[in-house]
Amino acid sequence: MAEALVCVIIEQLASITTQELKLVVGVDEQVQKLATNFQIIQVVLNDAEKRQVKEKPVKLWLDKLKDVAYDVEDVLDEWNTAIFKSEIYKEAKFDNITPAVRRKVWSIIPSTSSYLSQVKELFSRHDIAHKIKELNEKLDEIVREKEIFGFELARGFEEVERKKTTSFVNVSNICGRDKDRVAKAIIQEVEGRSPTITELETLLQNVHTLIKGKKFFLVLDDVWTEDYEIWELFRLVLQTGAQGSRILVTTRKRRVSEIMGSAYEINLEALCDEDCWLIFSKIAFLEKHLEHRKKLEDIGREIAKKCKGLPLAARTLGSLMRFKKSRERWNNVLDSSLWELEDVEKGLFAPLLLSYYELPFTMKRCFSYCAVFPKDYVIILMIWSNYGWHKDISTQKKIWIWK
Repeated sequence: MAEALVCVIIEQLASITTQELKLVVGVDEQVQKLATNFQIIQVVLNDAEKRQVKEKPVKLWLDKLKDVAYDVEDVLDEWNTAIFKSEIYKEAKFDNITPAVRRKVWSIIPSTSSYLSQVKELFSRHDIAHKIKELNEKLDEIVREKEIFGFELARGFEEVERKKTTSFVNVSNICGRDKDRVAKAIIQEVEGRSPTITELETLLQNVHTLIKGKKFFLVLDDVWTEDYEIWELFRLVLQTGAQGSRILVTTRKRRVSEIMGSAYEINLEALCDEDCWLIFSKIAFLEKHLEHRKKLEDIGREIAKKCKGLPLAARTLGSLMRFKKSRERWNNVLDSSLWELEDVEKGLFAPLLLSYYELPFTMKRCFSYCAVFPKDYVIILMIWSNYGWHKDISTQKKIWIWK
């Protein structure tokens, strides 16, 4: 996240340094210093973000950096606003502007024509310059502090053009925490339309009406909730189905199975290393020549062992390695310190975290943006483009993503 934020600020600073109009004398040197400081910090952020998981001092350093970076963003917004006002004021002085247009311009900055307003604008410019100087002093301290940690320098940013694919994997992820959402999902599957009802009691009555006397097969995938009261609401309604109805629940928690009163349990054992390798290699070596596969197979088998028998981890790592072509980059993943983390969700955390760190800096920020929203929320990607987070999004198309 810090890397994404810093990259955006560096782009903004580069744009500002090309502007001919300056706010006050000497401020351009301070802006250039800001850019230099951020560029110095940028080359160590990749290593810093990886180490923050295990090293609290590094995390505190990154938090301090992000606080300053957000302050810089605010000041740059003030800068651009001041420049915009100056340009409008300059254009408003032209004699060839019609009175009607001039009145519209003055309506935007109504008091600019007065002497008092000009003095106020001058103080505002000096205030912005003073803020930039103060932020530079804070950044100087952050730059000095980074030497304490001995970060590894980035070797450069490699942009890999990924080939388009029509292969998709769909996971329902109804985890049971949102009672309304589960009820709506059942109604939508039965009726083929999304219900507009919001009250839970009414939703459950609709479910009762739809399945009463009918045989059904309901799948609740990846259930996490351990709240008996939540499940009891649905259990009473679902008991009205015809004899022979079945409910299949997938979960990682035995407690969930006990709460739901499962008649049968199927415990899926972890895959063997060879099966993990088959899943991993099928994705990692997709569209790669046989010679390329032979060159990387020994490292790939060691990486596959890191999956600890989890097929999702094997698939995630396979997708991560698919676009890495050199032994050096494969070894970097194999030797990553993230594997030394304590087991989180039985080993799945490290592969997912590795994939996150491989995202382009713009996508890291978009990823964080998605985390603000609940599951199954429709997100308009156009806002990413407005924030400057992802410039490849066309302004002519409405693009939607279902999380």
